[in-house]
Amino acid sequence: MKTEAELTEICDQLRHGVLAEDPIILSIEEFSRLYEISIIRNDRQIPSIVLVNLGDQAHLLFPEWSRQEIIVESRTQIGREDFAFLSVVDWRGSDTRAPNFAEFLVQEIWHNKLRTGILYFTAFSTLLAIGPSLDTLDLVNTLLIQASTVFLSIYLIFIVSQSGRLSSDKKLFDSGILHKYYSDDRNVTRFAILTIAVVFGNTVLVHAPILGRTLQNPLADAPGRWVAAFSTAIAMTMLFHTFFIVADYYLGRTRDLAEREHVGHTFHEEYCLSASNRTRVVWESCLPTEVRCIEHRQVCSISAETVVVGEAIKAALSTKGSTPS
Repeated sequence: MKTEAELTEICDQLRHGVLAEDPIILSIEEFSRLYEISIIRNDRQIPSIVLVNLGDQAHLLFPEWSRQEIIVESRTQIGREDFAFLSVVDWRGSDTRAPNFAEFLVQEIWHNKLRTGILYFTAFSTLLAIGPSLDTLDLVNTLLIQASTVFLSIYLIFIVSQSGRLSSDKKLFDSGILHKYYSDDRNVTRFAILTIAVVFGNTVLVHAPILGRTLQNPLADAPGRWVAAFSTAIAMTMLFHTFFIVADYYLGRTRDLAEREHVGHTFHEEYCLSASNRTRVVWESCLPTEVRCIEHRQVCSISAETVVVGEAIKAALSTKGSTPS
């Protein structure tokens, strides 16, 4: 924890444009106190701040004073409410906290409770109906392991192939959407790895000595069959839910990116059309009546050169006393 004297010295260095070799690293509480000191020592004038939020770090700059970079670190995700004490701030990046993995699991279970319940009930009922034996469970677990590992490999390749395009889009970064996408990638990947771990654990469970002997019992209501059906149904539900998560998140992401691009193109075209109409009015006001029948090219901006050229043509025509053919 930096002392009051150290924070005052940092403030003076910023105000005089002194550039340190390394970024200044502070906690949120330390930066809050530094901000108060900067206002006091700046004759109560509030300095402007540029803030770039990276989730667990916030990079700040006092552009009116210095190029010195300040890094505010936090053990938890940083949101806009953590910097509510800032009066004038140019915020870049995510302004809300990204959910951690536990919150992600709770949200998924709550929002998809009906689908998850149907998947689990179907898997559990099917396993009880066929009377799970050791050989049957071995086959099911082998298929689950193969499906989950192949899926995770393809999924990671997909993430890597998409990251290059997303990381170069500054608008996504400034709006905080890129941070949300990366948070989704991290949570979905962890869920897929957890699914593989549950499948491996289920394979070991059905081969446990006590449960293995119970599965050899010909009675359909043997306790081991219920335990095996319960654990295997959980593994199957998690695997299928992983497939649904990818479909929900990444098909929605693809649509979101496409729609944002089309919205940008639509606004640009409408602006160009409106600007072209305004340019044509300015141009025609500078030409004789005989010249206004010439077909004009459409342009996307109104410039001072347009008026100057029109005035020059008008002056030349009036001097020579001729009209263009």
